[in-house]
Amino acid sequence: MNLRKIKVAFEDNRGSISDIFYKEKFDHAAIIKTNSGNFIRGNHYHKNTTQHIFMTKGELRYWYLDLKDKSNKLPKSILVPQGYVVTTKPWEVH
Repeated sequence: MNLRKIKVAFEDNRGSISDIFYKEKFDHAAIIKTNSGNFIRGNHYHKNTTQHIFMTKGELRYWYLDLKDKSNKLPKSILVPQGYVVTTKPWEVH
């Protein structure tokens, strides 16, 4: 799991441009909208792909567990605030 803040790359009186993926391998994009409340999504992993989640609004309690790390069987969690990207590597339950 990798968490990073998206920074403004350029800004003028018209607005701003922020690079989310710059010189990175990118396989897939999706927009997920979840209604407010205590909902669960996910509970899966990907064998071959890396997944990036960019929080455009609100925040997300993100739970993850690396299946390749045999020493740790308990999931961890972080709070992903608006404006951040969380990256999930292959074999990481999220």
